[in-house]
Amino acid sequence: MPRAARPRRLVVDGIGYRWSTRHQHTPDDGATRDRGPFEHCRERFSAWQDGARAAPVRILFASSGARNAGYPESGVVWIAGPPTPPGVPSPPRLSLNLNTPAVAVLLVRLALGRGWDPGSGCPCEFDGFALIDGHPDEHLPEPWKHLPRPR
Repeated sequence: MPRAARPRRLVVDGIGYRWSTRHQHTPDDGATRDRGPFEHCRERFSAWQDGARAAPVRILFASSGARNAGYPESGVVWIAGPPTPPGVPSPPRLSLNLNTPAVAVLLVRLALGRGWDPGSGCPCEFDGFALIDGHPDEHLPEPWKHLPRPR
């Protein structure tokens, strides 16, 4: 297994943070001895304030339905376009690259806005797709602005 990348430094609103991403696999809940475990991909974004590593935020993007994470490109999450009839081209997939500093800034700000307190000493975890879906469009990267919101 490849060694995890060294955490990167980031400054958000004048405060220093470290952040990293990681591709992970989770077993299928319906795994059987005959079939063996089928693994689902997920991407994990982690960040912590400099000097407060005991209280990281972990933002998980798990593959499910049209929401996809990490395969074939580690660090990228996307929502597939709606299904189309045979012979009709499907719309492009809309994606977010968790490996970019601009996205890292966005995720740190979203987590802080949803209650992550880096000084609390307690780790915090969010569903990444829900975090993005619940945020106003004007602060999201361009591809996400055109996504249909869940009802």
